Amino acid sequence: MAVRALKYRDKRALAPPIGRLLFARAVMTHLDVDEKRWDIDLVVPVPLHTKRLRHRGFNQVSLLLSPFEAEAGLQVDHRLLRRKRATSSQAGLTRKGRLKNVVGAFELGRGKAVRGKRILLVDDVLTTGSTLGACAALLKRRGARSVSALVFSRRDMPV
Repeated sequence: MAVRALKYRDKRALAPPIGRLLFARAVMTHLDVDEKRWDIDLVVPVPLHTKRLRHRGFNQVSLLLSPFEAEAGLQVDHRLLRRKRATSSQAGLTRKGRLKNVVGAFELGRGKAVRGKRILLVDDVLTTGSTLGACAALLKRRGARSVSALVFSRRDMPV
């Protein structure tokens, strides 16, 4: 799988084509072609904890967002969300374990505000939705007008 190779085997050359596919999906779902206007104000990647970021050397989701900035001029804030505590890798956890793993794991970056913003939250893989759900809940509690999610792939997981 391309995302796995990008994430775990440092195949960063895969980021541009995956990012373009994500961007094409965003155009289809968030751009009013007639009005030439986006229904989002801000694009935000799901963050890695600083320990995992140092170990991996990059946030794969952040790498996927260059077309959003370069081709559409959308504002991408790579530091809006922050993982305030290290969590176990979600891979291999049950649905219940995944939900528990991300409780209280995220916060807004220092000096960041989202009140009234329409946010597109981006992640690489959706399994149970626990990570996206935790991030979206935080953004809504902090006053975001709306939060949409966009993922590159979905992995169905037995309940």
